[in-house]
Order: sequence, then structure tokens, then C-alpha cells
Amino acid sequence: MSTLQVTRYHPLLVALHWGLAILIIADLTIGSQVLVNIPSNSATKIEGLRAHMSAGIVILALMLVRLTVRLRAAAPEEATAGNPFLDRLAWLSHRALYVAIFGMIISGLTMGLQAHIPDVVFFGRGQLPESFWIYPTRGIHYFFSRLLMALIALHIAGALYHTFLRRDGLLRRMWFGRRFQGREVEAASAAASGGGFWRHAPWIERIILGAPTLLFILIGSKYMSTPLEVAAQSNMALGSPAAVTDMRAFGAIFLGVAIAALLSLFSTRRLLAGLTLAAIVVGCATAARVLGILVDGVAPESVFKLVPEVVLLSLLVLGIAIERRRRRHLGEAPSQAGFERTRRLEESHARAA
Repeated sequence: MSTLQVTRYHPLLVALHWGLAILIIADLTIGSQVLVNIPSNSATKIEGLRAHMSAGIVILALMLVRLTVRLRAAAPEEATAGNPFLDRLAWLSHRALYVAIFGMIISGLTMGLQAHIPDVVFFGRGQLPESFWIYPTRGIHYFFSRLLMALIALHIAGALYHTFLRRDGLLRRMWFGRRFQGREVEAASAAASGGGFWRHAPWIERIILGAPTLLFILIGSKYMSTPLEVAAQSNMALGSPAAVTDMRAFGAIFLGVAIAALLSLFSTRRLLAGLTLAAIVVGCATAARVLGILVDGVAPESVFKLVPEVVLLSLLVLGIAIERRRRRHLGEAPSQAGFERTRRLEESHARAA
């Protein structure tokens, strides 16, 4: 019986790593590039703060789950950059990432409570202050945001260094695949360590697919029920009954996509198709948004809508990757089980002989 060597992180940790990377970068972008350019008396500011705070709470919950899984699951050996100083820098920066993320969330929530932001953005009571710099925690929140940006840049630089200079395949450790190297007990050990994740992976995919499904329902319902109000929010005028009907028909397209995605949520076999459909729709919308910003000019409202679209698209791509890997994993299991049964039968025949 050979000794197993862990070559990849636990699949749940991989999913959390990439999902959190998407959410953290998006939330940083909203806070540092979008909200600062929108006046406090704008309705878009309230929508942006609602998304910013909601994402922060989700990130906090997922970070606690990630930390728990990281401490409990078997992990590969410490990577080396081939230089003692770089190895020490990597060790410190990875731990500083946790400090910066938790510092960002705690200081942001504290400032939000001091400014009574939850009452304004979630319950519609009161109004936002003209500037958040009147609160001391605003400076702390700013410090952690810049520290986090620097650490993310350092993290990306390290990944590029390992990929293009050392070429040691380090990024494979943080992706889905066989986690162990070994011979006779490899299949059983891999199933014991990662099989639970693959059994529950469809529920993670349903959560990912549920977000765009709900968004499609909300957009479709809004365009169909209140087309004039929707047009007015973008300073558009619908000058004829035909224009109003076209707006309603546009909403019906989103409702149709939502129904197709909703049906996929109830069938594990159709999850990949639902994720792919949603990714195509969100991808086309994101591409159109980027084209509009390049051709028509940059507007805070356009950037604000672009960020969640990029987040949704990235999460959908992650969901597709998880589902494809899950199907390959399940496809390998019967052959491995058959191999083990055949080996046991051969051993029993040999003993009988």
C-alpha cells in the first residue's frame, strides 16, 4: 500500500477560492471606482450601496467557510518560489489577505451602522450623509481597501511568476482534478476526501444558476408591467403604442429565458444546459455593455451595471467548470469500482488455487 501525496486542494476550497476572488474584486471595483463617483442624493447610489453591503456580507460568510475548510482538509505541500525571500513574502502575503479582507468587511459594516446605512438602503428610512469621511472608520476602510488591492496585485504577480518563469504548474493545485498520487488506495482515498463535494456540487450550481434566473424574472416582469417607467429611468421616451409593446416583448424574452433556466434548476441532468444558456445571455449582455461604454462613453450607471454582469458571467463559467468536472468524476467512478472488484476476484481465485 503506497503513501498518498496530496497534489490539489479540496474541490470545495477550489470553488470557494475562485468564487471569492470574483466577488472580492467586483466589490472592490464597485466601492472604489463606481460609488465614489455617484452623489449621495442619487437613487443609483442607494442601489450601489445595497449591492456593496450585500456582497460584503456574503463574502464574510464564505470566508468563514473557506477558513474552516482550509484548516480541516488535506493540502499540498508548501510551494516554493526558488528564493527564500520570495517564499517568506508569499507566506506573509497569503495571511495578510485574510487580515485585509476581514478588516475591510468589519470596518465597512461598522461604518454602515454608524451612518445608519442599512435603514436607508434596505428599509427606505432616512438619507445618506453627504460624505462618509466624517466617520473615523472611513479612513480604516480606505486603508484596508488599498492594502487588499496591493495584495491582490502581488498574488496575481506571483501566479504569473510561477506560470511563465518557473513553469511549475502551481495553478493546477487550485483547480479541479485528481487530488492524490498513489497506486492501490488512490481511488478509495480520493472518493473519501472529495466524493462528498461532488455529491453536493449540484446544489452549488443551483445557487449559481438561481441568481441570473431571479434577475431574468425581475427584468422581464419590470419591462412587461411598467415599460414607461423603465424607459423614463434611462431618459428614453416611448412615443407610440407600438414602442410600448416592443418594450413589453423585450421583457417577455427575459421571462422566456428565466423559465428555461428555472426548469433546469429542478433537474440535475439539465443543470449544464441551464448554466450554459444563462452564460450565453449574460455574456452577450456584458459584451454589449462593454461595446456601449467604448462607443457611447463611460457613465457611472453603465459601469455599475457592468460589474454585476461580469460577476454573474464569471460565476456561471465556474459553475459550468464544476458541472463538467463532476460528470467526469462520476464517469470515472464505475470503472474504478469495476477494477477494484476484478482485483478482489483475482486475489480470491489465487488464494483458492
